[in-house]
Amino acid sequence: DHFGEDATQAYLVGHGLALKLASKATNENELLYAYAVEGYADHFMTDTFAAGHIRTPRKELQIACENLSPGFWAGIFANEDEERAMLAKLMHDHDGEKGLTMVNGRVEKWVAEGDKHFFTSDSSENRQRVIAAVQLSADQIYTAYKTRNPDLDANKAAMLQILPDFKATRRANLKSRPPIFDATYNDARTYVTVQVDKDHQDKARCTTVRVPEGF
Repeated sequence: DHFGEDATQAYLVGHGLALKLASKATNENELLYAYAVEGYADHFMTDTFAAGHIRTPRKELQIACENLSPGFWAGIFANEDEERAMLAKLMHDHDGEKGLTMVNGRVEKWVAEGDKHFFTSDSSENRQRVIAAVQLSADQIYTAYKTRNPDLDANKAAMLQILPDFKATRRANLKSRPPIFDATYNDARTYVTVQVDKDHQDKARCTTVRVPEGF
């Protein structure tokens, strides 16, 4: 997935595979293949730096919410799943325009906006952090190739230090920029509750639902 903790996890899985491939590469083509896998993983990683992706509860909206105003998006949907998906787009676009305070594993803080703002002057710090993260990730691939060692735990830990932290970023913005939708789980993570802020209760009705197996 491209949102929240799922995006981070998707990146780490792909990056781990690329590290393993690089550590076993015996020629240029095999190393290039490892870099190709890395490039695919980086898509998920860079999404975590976009304000509209870091805290939008996309999966939870699909199972816990009903879109109350499909006409708001000109009735372009084929089914209810697509209608609910547009609730995620609503929050994605809202956070992307307003921007959020991001927090990484080092507890460094900076402001990030959405995907469309990557090349704007306001996004210069966030852009540099994205570039640095992609470079470090690629450097780890080359080091794995040269040392014949994927060093998965150490490389993962190093990346998590500089990537936006979903939970810390969520906490940092709860009061200053309350989320349109906020998903919370019970301790056993068997139930999830999605709440809607007061300004958007005409757009969606959300409830507490049991988490599907394999969710």
